[in-house]
Amino acid sequence: MKIKGKSFIYAHLFMPHDPYQYFNEFTTSSKTNPNKYFDYWKFTNSKLDVFLTKLTKENKYRIIITGDHGYGNIGGSFKAEDTFTAFYGFDSTAIKNIHSVQDLGNLINGSF
Repeated sequence: MKIKGKSFIYAHLFMPHDPYQYFNEFTTSSKTNPNKYFDYWKFTNSKLDVFLTKLTKENKYRIIITGDHGYGNIGGSFKAEDTFTAFYGFDSTAIKNIHSVQDLGNLINGSF
């Protein structure tokens, strides 16, 4: 796919979530085992690392990675409110203005 001009691409990655399976590369029958959650988390991170390494090589993209909640729904000690957000290619001053998920739209709009 060739993208011309300024573009915004949104990708929703439903991982790591049960049933902790991805075809033949990673499978397990457990839905509630916290260790399987972390195994799948490591698996998805390794795939994202390969993908992001390719994207950042040219240094021409702006990337936001964020989650909807942290590990907490399967008996873990983390709070469901815990999450992670990372920014690449954005002005650090603009990032400091992010206080909630609603502010992401302003960041994106202001970057084009």
